[in-house]
Amino acid sequence: MKISRDQEGIAHLVLIIVAIFVVGGIIAVMAYVNSHQSSIQTEVSNSQSQQAAQNNGAYPDLWAQAGLPEYPNGEVTDKRQGRDLADGVQVTVQTSDSLSVVSSFYETKLGNLGLIKQGNPPANELTYFAIFKNGNKQISLTLTKNDDGTTKIHGNYHE
Repeated sequence: MKISRDQEGIAHLVLIIVAIFVVGGIIAVMAYVNSHQSSIQTEVSNSQSQQAAQNNGAYPDLWAQAGLPEYPNGEVTDKRQGRDLADGVQVTVQTSDSLSVVSSFYETKLGNLGLIKQGNPPANELTYFAIFKNGNKQISLTLTKNDDGTTKIHGNYHE
């Protein structure tokens, strides 16, 4: 099939028009972004702040729903939770208190909730790990002494 010069010219013209629309569209998007850069940056910053607030500060809702103890001298640094307590809930907390003070707190508080420490896992001045159970309720507790002397608390609970 032979393309006539008129058809070839029309094809070139169509390509030029498409290119103009594409370049025009790109320029329009760039102009929009430049003119709204401040509000876009504010939205991104707000979104990042909201994410940080969700991960830090308060204990997860399901942690409180289960009535689990919240360490009084700690700062929540991470948390995750499923849809319900069957899916589980996790929290990570940092504290300046020693590993032995933190472990005593949780052994007492979890015992008061009827959760029984399983076995007698070895503990030392750097780490502590224990599982507490009562029926289908279970919490694993890991304490780690950080290099700066603080203690990291990680709790994982499910029913």
